Amino acid sequence: MLKKTLHNKQWNGSLIMAIVIGIYMLWELEKMINFPGSDNITWWMLISELVMFGMVLSKIDFRKNPWMEIMLAGLLLIFITSAIRPSIVLENTKMTLMRGVLVYILCPSVALLLSRKELQVYLQIFVCIWVTFHTVLSAVGIYCMYHGIQIIDYSLQYEINNNGGVLKLMAYHTVSAANLTLAIMMALIGTTMCRKQIVKVLYFVGILIMLYALGLTTGRAGMIATGIGFGIALAALFVKRYHTKWKHKWILILLCICIVLVSMVGTYEVLSVAQSSFNGIVQKINQGEIPGTAYADSLTLNQHAIGQIRPRDVGVYGISGRERGYRIAFRLLKEKPYLLLTGTSVPLVMEYINKTEYLGFDHIHCLPLQILLETGIWGLALFVIFLVFLVKAVWKLFFATEQPFWMNIIYLPTVCMLIIEIVECITRLEKGLQAAVPAMFFAGISLHLSKHLHESNYQI
Repeated sequence: MLKKTLHNKQWNGSLIMAIVIGIYMLWELEKMINFPGSDNITWWMLISELVMFGMVLSKIDFRKNPWMEIMLAGLLLIFITSAIRPSIVLENTKMTLMRGVLVYILCPSVALLLSRKELQVYLQIFVCIWVTFHTVLSAVGIYCMYHGIQIIDYSLQYEINNNGGVLKLMAYHTVSAANLTLAIMMALIGTTMCRKQIVKVLYFVGILIMLYALGLTTGRAGMIATGIGFGIALAALFVKRYHTKWKHKWILILLCICIVLVSMVGTYEVLSVAQSSFNGIVQKINQGEIPGTAYADSLTLNQHAIGQIRPRDVGVYGISGRERGYRIAFRLLKEKPYLLLTGTSVPLVMEYINKTEYLGFDHIHCLPLQILLETGIWGLALFVIFLVFLVKAVWKLFFATEQPFWMNIIYLPTVCMLIIEIVECITRLEKGLQAAVPAMFFAGISLHLSKHLHESNYQI
């Protein structure tokens, strides 16, 4: 089916542009491995992204897609808040702006370049590659955890290991958790899109592997967001099957909220049990009760017995000092209210924070607050307006019971990432982390599909 669709495809300019953007997005996976010589390729890809930026802008109808204007305005605001400061600040903002071209414009524009049939094929390929990568990465990570092995990437910057009692998968453990949450949600979408049972089974196996790895990261925000994502999917399925049996929509909505809450708590508890089970097995391995390698064939020196993970509770005192960062941020805004209008600029935000009181983080651990600090009330306003567009799209897609189920849950990666960003800043542009790419890719798809729910096919 997939081969036939591609064979009969009319290779127009928009489709070619979408494929090139897909290459940009999938190259993000290579950045987690950093093969020798890949830096040169990455640099030239950045240059080509600027060319593609101009081509995409010529294709977009901003009157039909006002949310894209919000994205452009966001990039312009980042530029302005740096340009009003010494030239070195603007110089240090260049890479942030170049990253913004991919994340803010190119990723969400893919849906605007394709018909629905083209988009469906495109999604199947993209999801398959992304999920396969993270499934293999998770399997390797789990193996390393049980054998005390450390694997380092070619640039010697990132590793797979048990780092202080948490699993790192080529990224800090909270980032690893966010990456897995996105991949699990994408696997869920992939399962609903494919027809072959063997493919569904493979996706299901991949979800189980990634879920176990997610538990080993102990990333609480990722674990909670994953549970919410599962709950939304179950609620959407419930609405699809039983919406005609409920006269009052508010009762249906309350039932959906209950499903989401139960799923969130249940998923978190299951992953907590998985953590305890892992620690129990590791203890027996280290005591020699279970045959295994108590001392690892590690790539680093002084590696001792296979380490346990350290589960972390969720509670008032369980957000790892983030609340202190929030207090410092609000104190800064109180002491220097003009920052609400000018922002601090992206490069200087933590310099302002640390001058108020040294925090020790490289971001404020709350994306809306980070945006407010960097770009002032104007940036926060743009963020809120974009969320309004997105919430409307999610609402329409969730209740579009006549549409294929994959469309009812297509927004899950974006929604889960936004939940994580309440206590993180993983998608901020200056860090260049991979999570921002699929989050905005699926945001663009969700916003676009919500406007074409009743069209079997369309061409932009």
